[in-house]
Amino acid sequence: MHDFIQLFLIWKGWLRIRYVKCHGNKPIEIVTVHGGPGAPGSVKELAILLSQHKGVLEPYQTKLTVNELVLELNQQIENYCKKPVILIGHSSGALLSLLYTDKYPKKVKKLILISSAPLDEKWSEGIMKKRLERLAPDELKQLRILQNELVHEDIQDKEKSKTFMKLGEIMSKTDAYNGQAVWCDYVNNEELSDIQYPIYKSIWPEMSTLRKNGYFLNVLPKIEAPISVFHGRYDSHPIEGVINPFQKINKDISCHLFYKCGHYPWLEPLAKNTFFKILFNEVES
Repeated sequence: MHDFIQLFLIWKGWLRIRYVKCHGNKPIEIVTVHGGPGAPGSVKELAILLSQHKGVLEPYQTKLTVNELVLELNQQIENYCKKPVILIGHSSGALLSLLYTDKYPKKVKKLILISSAPLDEKWSEGIMKKRLERLAPDELKQLRILQNELVHEDIQDKEKSKTFMKLGEIMSKTDAYNGQAVWCDYVNNEELSDIQYPIYKSIWPEMSTLRKNGYFLNVLPKIEAPISVFHGRYDSHPIEGVINPFQKINKDISCHLFYKCGHYPWLEPLAKNTFFKILFNEVES
């Protein structure tokens, strides 16, 4: 059955979120893990294009702690995947994928990190500075307004999620090599309604604390599955923050660096063809 979709409705007050989507034919062999945190649907186009080769599971994250996210991802994989999977994590989803692979090593056949957030805290310090330098004065002004709205106590979470979506649109523009926003290109209005600031607000500080405490660095030596890294040179997340930790422990990985490419390689006009050619080879090998 093509593009079969299993929908689970999870209610959290005003929130209704689609729990998982499946693309392509069975069996499911690839799992794409979105970032944000709190940006379900952000790897939709990636999942759809990969489904031309293998069945793909696109799970949505709904929990409010990192451990619960790992357990939720495991339940999603157990429900739909019969064999070890190719786990593909994007941005903060790459960090979640590392944690999952550490906890459930026998369930991951290969780990692919796309545009990963830095694994080492010291490489995260210049990310926002680089983004701000890429904004025009009017965009910078709008950014400040949105940031203030997110910390305003009188604004409800539903409205903050809309603000978070607008903020993501500006941030995605700073991460796109061609300078065009891609935040709204990969999801339709239905998915945009699921952008969740409460999840980001809860998950990212915990992820950041884990990174500051060296948790991801400690996990790396224990990962047995083959690891491939895909990264755009224009990405505000420095590639050194991803590959240097592997090099320090002499861990063999496959690294693919794309010039004229930002945070969403599959959407970059000058990089996506090469990106998919290499990625398709990775998932077939």
